Amino acid sequence: MNKYLRSTLCISVTMGLSVVLHVNASSQTKGTPPTKIQAEYNRGVALFNQQRLDAARTAFSKVLISSPHDVPTLTYLGIIALREQKYADAVTPLEEAVHIQPGSADAHINLGNAYEGLRRYNDAKHQFILAAKLDTHSVSALYNLGGVYYAQKQYPHAVASYRQASELAPNDADVLNNLAVALQAAGNLSAAVEVYQKTASLQPSNSTYQMNTALAFQLLAKKADANGDPSHAQTLWRNATGAMAYAVKDAPANYRLRESYAEMLVQAGKESEAVKQFDMASAQEPMAFRPHNQLAMLLVRMNRFQLAEGAARRALSIRPQDAAVLKLLGFIEFKLGRFSPAVKYYQQAAAVAPADPTVWNNLGAAMQAAGSVDDVLTTLTDLTKKNAAPSSLAPLHRAAGYLYLLKGDPASLKLAIDNYHLATEEDDSNSESYNGLGLAYQKSGNAADALSAFQRAVALNPHWSDAYNNLGVAYESQGELKLAAAAFKKALAIDKSNKLAETNLAKLKGMK
Repeated sequence: MNKYLRSTLCISVTMGLSVVLHVNASSQTKGTPPTKIQAEYNRGVALFNQQRLDAARTAFSKVLISSPHDVPTLTYLGIIALREQKYADAVTPLEEAVHIQPGSADAHINLGNAYEGLRRYNDAKHQFILAAKLDTHSVSALYNLGGVYYAQKQYPHAVASYRQASELAPNDADVLNNLAVALQAAGNLSAAVEVYQKTASLQPSNSTYQMNTALAFQLLAKKADANGDPSHAQTLWRNATGAMAYAVKDAPANYRLRESYAEMLVQAGKESEAVKQFDMASAQEPMAFRPHNQLAMLLVRMNRFQLAEGAARRALSIRPQDAAVLKLLGFIEFKLGRFSPAVKYYQQAAAVAPADPTVWNNLGAAMQAAGSVDDVLTTLTDLTKKNAAPSSLAPLHRAAGYLYLLKGDPASLKLAIDNYHLATEEDDSNSESYNGLGLAYQKSGNAADALSAFQRAVALNPHWSDAYNNLGVAYESQGELKLAAAAFKKALAIDKSNKLAETNLAKLKGMK
């Protein structure tokens, strides 16, 4: 069953025993249990009511030795096994009870529960159907039948059974909740929401029902967002977060529920409220990883990097080898302008997740920003020595190329060209590598190769204003003034604030 579907065993002990006793008493052959056996039976019932199941089982087993066909005793033994989820042990006594009393709806329900526990769904379904026929007013039979249909993913049948049960018990919150879940599974979300709301109104202090209502509204809100209906979506998000707020109010100590509420608030665009809920959830359960991690990611999204750093560090203290948190901390440090710590975190992430290409891209960018070509070269050398290189070292070669390019002397420019070439050989789809290669060639006085590299850069990224500006400069150096003007204009069309392109275009027009 769905995790929000309450799977309650409907064991009809009180309803069934009077009928069972009456039939059993009239069907004794050599006798009615003597006084001592009756006393043992009564003792078993008392122990059962006290939840002392082992002692009750011992007492009923003694009764069964003298009266092997006593239906109440067989039923109790079966129910004890059901309570302990020992379904195989429950089958034998409950099958015997049904054999003796085939006309008892309760006996069929109890046996059906045992079969359901063993996932013998067709057998369970058969028992519940028989029970419903024997007692057309049995809510338990229909409720359990709906559960079996749900387990078999026969959602329309589950809906029909739960609906029949709800007609017999219109104020039974469990029945209504399961009907709503089945409607949702059957694809009728709007009808499910109505039933969820009724369920929640019957038991407003039940956090599970409120949560189910909230989750259903959330799905409707997402659909409305996807369909381009923001006004309706806003109303649905308000209903979703409102229901979840009630759930949290009813179970304030449940940090997982509060965390889910915070996640829903994020989706609803209520980020500040979400921060408060994540804070409370992480305070309630300081060693829970997810609230700290989710809070850190949300704060990054809100550009609150100082606070994000604290939350991410707390998440890392719980999971020191979590690559995603290490990457997040690297990003935070980078955004705070602390490039060396960013390098450290990305290096740790690379050690944990060497196959993740984004780690190497970020590490290369951090090393580039930190400005130490020696660190880049050391990393490249270490990876080669350890034979532990990622699928592509292009990001590190790109970083080395950039740092050599900054030095600008002839020897460094040659090394820049070499590293950018290595980057393009390993990853031919990165426009930054070609743009950097073009700049290195241009500074080295190799205009033709620079032009070719810039052409490749804009082909790979036709929305990069700076690359078009560089292409224009390369065309101009080759005397292709019309092509240069077109490239400068394209750079400005992409980014009107590109001052270099604006200056270069004005200069070119002045030359004519």
